[in-house]
Amino acid sequence: MTIGITGPRPRARWRGAVMALIIAAIVVTICLILLGLMSDLLVDWLWFSAIGYLYVFWTTIGAQAGVFFAVSLSETLIWRTWSESGDALG
Repeated sequence: MTIGITGPRPRARWRGAVMALIIAAIVVTICLILLGLMSDLLVDWLWFSAIGYLYVFWTTIGAQAGVFFAVSLSETLIWRTWSESGDALG
């Protein structure tokens, strides 16, 4: 009578394929979202340059970036202040 020593159980082959499909779907979704955002930006840039108001486009982009960074900085400072003082909500 022999004792059968077997190695690790073979992994199901379909698991790797499912993970690959999930990762591919996530990457495609992110690319489509970025494509939509970039197409809006490109259309605005082309339209403003066609009518001769390209400086308005860049002023708008600059203002949006400035507001984004100002809000991000203030939120970071508020979060750090609350987390250091122990008065964090939640």
